[in-house]
Order: sequence, then structure tokens, then C-alpha cells
Amino acid sequence: MVMKRLPLNFRHFFLLVLCMFMAFGTVASPVVAESAEIVHLSIEGVINPIKSRYIDNSFRRATESDARLIIISINTPGGLVTSMQEIVETIANSSIPVVTFVEPQTSMATSAGTFIVLAGDVAAMVPGSSIGSAHPVGGQGEKIEGPMEEKVVNVLVSLSKSLAEKHGRNLVFAEEAIRSSMNLTAEQALETGVIEIIADDLPDLIQQLEGYRIENNTHSETLALTGIPVTEIRLSEIEQFLDAIANPSVATVLMTIGVMGLLYEFSSPGMGLGAVVGSISLILGLISMSALPIHMGGVLLLCLGMIMLLLEYKIPSGGLLTIGGVVSIVLGTFFFVDADQYYGAVQEVQFGVVLPVLLSLIAVFVFMAGLTLKALTSPQKMGVSQLVGQAGSAKSVLDPKGSVFVDGALWDAESTDGEILKGDEIVVESLEGKGRSLKVKRSDP
Repeated sequence: MVMKRLPLNFRHFFLLVLCMFMAFGTVASPVVAESAEIVHLSIEGVINPIKSRYIDNSFRRATESDARLIIISINTPGGLVTSMQEIVETIANSSIPVVTFVEPQTSMATSAGTFIVLAGDVAAMVPGSSIGSAHPVGGQGEKIEGPMEEKVVNVLVSLSKSLAEKHGRNLVFAEEAIRSSMNLTAEQALETGVIEIIADDLPDLIQQLEGYRIENNTHSETLALTGIPVTEIRLSEIEQFLDAIANPSVATVLMTIGVMGLLYEFSSPGMGLGAVVGSISLILGLISMSALPIHMGGVLLLCLGMIMLLLEYKIPSGGLLTIGGVVSIVLGTFFFVDADQYYGAVQEVQFGVVLPVLLSLIAVFVFMAGLTLKALTSPQKMGVSQLVGQAGSAKSVLDPKGSVFVDGALWDAESTDGEILKGDEIVVESLEGKGRSLKVKRSDP
């Protein structure tokens, strides 16, 4: 099979510059946290490990800044039970009072969202929103069959009732929302004691919370919120990216691209686009499906990136491996940047970190510029005729036929110089079979 090398060009160089500046951008994003604040978080979309990580990091940041209150706006159709349990645990163990708020209008807190609302010290909704429908289903929305359904339902009922009982809320709803998928409007939830407040928006909610008495086994205090600013904490850029690929449809596409790319690469000689795109997509797909922890996925991406950069020196790929390596390292680095570094932990630019990055940038740019100049000034060679005269190595014994590795690819070859042992250096003499096989001889010592 004929392998054509992709020449290094300015498009590759531009992509490399873009990736490196993305990596640099993660270092110099200082955000200063304020004390005496109301922290406002938002859970939008499916509950997944990214949302759980976001809530955990935000609560730790709120604790460190001595926030007076945490308000969580909720609009979710549900999600993973494990992620929901982690969020509920974070709320239940918070040293700061937590208000769960279903907003905006027409929003919902169904399935896993119901548990999160019930976990708040104060539960609120806007008119036109809904809560409930928390009966468990399988990963694809299918009904859970057999004894497992009863087991899962009983566990979730126990959790919801314990949350409702802690805050003096309607135990019947807490059970029936799971057993029979009971669903309530905001007005019905207030009337039946599922929530405590109906508010038109966030300012209205804060106004109603002024002087509100919270009394449970975790908190006993009267809220005094007048004049306290509201600090919005949103998903960071990398968390938004992770949240996007955690979508089941995106995860399936990534896994498909990863598997098909690797299969294509294994079916053809050399190292090319299939291996680069396939390997990165496969790791991203595993992360998005929660088969890999985020930090473990970051480790694999960093390792993959370094392997690609090392292979570039052994297997000429026209810059594909370099670009793939840089992209992989940048993504892996992003996965190691904790949300705390976006929300107050970085107070100033750390030159001990930035300077090596800048020096690395300069070194890479000089190296790539040299390769680009070499590619632009080298004589043009067309087709496989450029292989004649090139050196390579025998990948099997040639007696007289076997395989050789030349110009970054495996080739069928025939020796014109007697038996050639595996590992011997060879030189291409000519092409045969319309360029599908090579005539080779031993390289002169």
C-alpha cells in the first residue's frame, strides 16, 4: 500500500500556535475572591460528574471566603445517581446555609434534581416550574427489571425521606415522587409543604430570605443578607467543555471516531491521521462516559502527547504527530486545572510557571519554523519515486521477500543482494508493481 506523507505547512504551524496559547491561557487567569458574599451557583442540564465536581469546588471556595449563603439555581431533567449523591452529600455537610432554587420559569427539578432541591436548608421555586418524577430508570432511559428495581427504589426512597424529614418537608411526596413519579407545580409544592418559598427571580428570593429563620440539625440561624453582594460562580471553560462531551450523544460520537480511527490505522501501514485523531477521541470518549476519572484521563492524554512527540523523531508524519501531541498535552493539562484556580486560588501570574512556558513556546516556534523553511525550500518530489535511494531497515528476514520500513511506512520488499536479516539497514533500488513493492539491497557499511 502506498503511503503519502503530509507536508508540514503553515496551517499546521498556525494550529500549533493556537494550541500553545490555549495552554498559556490556563496559567494567567487570576480571579480574586471576595469575603462576606452570597455565592450563586447554577446546575443546568444533566447531572454528571462534572456538575458534582463543580459543586464540590464551589462549596470549598465559598467556605474559604466565609460566604454567608449559597444559592443553587436548578434546571435539570436528572442524571446519574452517583453524581446526585455526591452533590447531596456536599450540600448536607455544608457549614454554610444552602438554598436550592428551581428557576427560571418552565424549568424543572425532576429525577436527580428532586433530591438536590430536598437537600437544601431552604427550598424555593419560581412560578411555572415543576418538581418530581424521580422514579429510577436505566442508563438509556429503560425500565429497570426484576428485584433490582425494588432495591434501587427503596434505597432512593430512604434517601429522599431522610432529606425531607431533616427539613420538615412532605414525606408523602418524598416517597411518591420516586415510587409513582409524582410531579408538582411550584404552587402545589408550596401548598403541600415540599418547598418553603415561591419567588419570581433571584433578587426576589434574596429579599424574602432576609430575616428568614433556618432551624435544623445542621444550622440554627437567622439570615441577615442586606447589603451583601452576590458572587456568581459558573462552570469554568474546561468544565464547560467536559460537560459538553459528557452528553451521551457526543460521547457515542467520540467513541465511534476513536474506534474507527484506530481500526483504519491498524489496517494501513505507518502512523497517520487515524492514530492521532482516534487515540485522542477514544480517551475523550472514555472520560465523557465516566469510564475514566477526569484526572486519570488527563494523565493518559499527557502520556499520549509525549509519546506522539517522541514518535515524530522516529516516524516522519508531516507534522501530524507534533500537532496531535501538542493538542493531547494541552487537553491533558486542562484536565489538571482545578476549578479553584479559576475562583480565587490564583492571585497573581506565577512567573516560575509562565517563564518556562514562554521559553518552550519560543523553542517550539523556532523548531517548527525551521521545519517549515526546510519544507518550502526543498525540491518538490512527486509520488513514490522519491523512495528510490532512501535508506530503511528490514522488519523481517528477506529471503528474498519480506517487509521493510522506509519513509515512515511498512513496505513489501524483495532483496537483490541475497538474504537480508531482520534489523539490517537497506537502501531502495527500484519500485515494482506500480509502486506497491520495493527492490532493496544492503546498505553500504
